Amino acid sequence: MKDLDYRKKAEILKLLSHPTRLMIMHELSKGAKCVADIQDLLDIRQSNVSQHLSALRRIDVVDFYEDGAQRCYYLTRPKLVRELFRFISGSYPVVIRSREDVHKEGLRRMKGGEGGRNLIRSKKGKLCKISTCP
Repeated sequence: MKDLDYRKKAEILKLLSHPTRLMIMHELSKGAKCVADIQDLLDIRQSNVSQHLSALRRIDVVDFYEDGAQRCYYLTRPKLVRELFRFISGSYPVVIRSREDVHKEGLRRMKGGEGGRNLIRSKKGKLCKISTCP
């Protein structure tokens, strides 16, 4: 990928990672809400809510419809938000490997074999495929 693609993706991640924006997305995942509702739920100033919603609109995560004088916001990418929360809430095991295992993996990859992909160390210290490891 081009450097520009990574920069754009990093900017999206930065905008998503703010605690207030995460709280807003969490509330909107439950359904559309007007700015005043979000303000009351999160106990933050209306101007602050609007700034965060504006940032989320720039990356097409939320949009709004007008209900009289109020703007009510909703998620435009509910699957993305669901996956984001699944990712940040998930428990991902740390895979610790010895120097020798890493070296062996590199040798296997150079030879065109399995290459150590999908391999982890079992509790007994043996390498096994993630899908079959006890």
